[in-house]
Amino acid sequence: MDSRFRFENKNEDFPFYNNQPEKVSGRQWLIMLVFPFIGFLFLTKVYIPFFSLYINELLSGIVLLVFSLLGLRLTVGQNWRLMFRKIHQKDVLLVIGYVVGALIVASAIGGIIEFFRGTLTDNPTATTANDPNAWVTYLQLRVQELFQLLGEEFLAILPFLAVLHISTMKFGWERRKGILIGWIISSILFGLLHLPTYDWNLLQCIFVIGGSRMILTLPYIQTKNLWISYFVHYLYDMLIFTVAFLSQ
Repeated sequence: MDSRFRFENKNEDFPFYNNQPEKVSGRQWLIMLVFPFIGFLFLTKVYIPFFSLYINELLSGIVLLVFSLLGLRLTVGQNWRLMFRKIHQKDVLLVIGYVVGALIVASAIGGIIEFFRGTLTDNPTATTANDPNAWVTYLQLRVQELFQLLGEEFLAILPFLAVLHISTMKFGWERRKGILIGWIISSILFGLLHLPTYDWNLLQCIFVIGGSRMILTLPYIQTKNLWISYFVHYLYDMLIFTVAFLSQ
């Protein structure tokens, strides 16, 4: 029986999860997962003595990306490039479709939570209109996100691949089942990483952020190309923050 979903690109498969093109040990998986998280600590400025050094917003986004790539480079060498594929013309419509889907899902879930549990917590970077240099701040954040959101893709996709690896290679589960489990778990973990940003609003982080992350991960599952999920993520965030900025 075909282990692929119908919407998947039939000519490509995920790297590393099935020990292809090389076997990745448990220690290597740990390094691949821990390094992006270390970069994330710089980004969120969580207080840990070693990470308490001041790093400006732009540099923190670059640090996250560098640590993410470094973890891959130390474990799989030049094969880190397998996370990225060639971009095709048809991918433009794919990106637009997923951006619209993510906006719809986030709006619907957010509306449900607001209806039953009250208001959602604003992202602090979205409330800059009262800043005397509002447009400068806005543009600086969009430049920062060029690096930061690519790093965030590793925070979402590498756990997905790790869970897929454990599900299929360790537990012997069917590939499609492993994809579903990895998709759900990695999306929830990604949402939980946003707890400090959204004032520890658990419901919002799990359902709104995690729910929209499920849509943002789908283009990677379909194309096996991190560029595509990154473009979806960047456009999605830019639209949300631009609307919030202009509405202040």
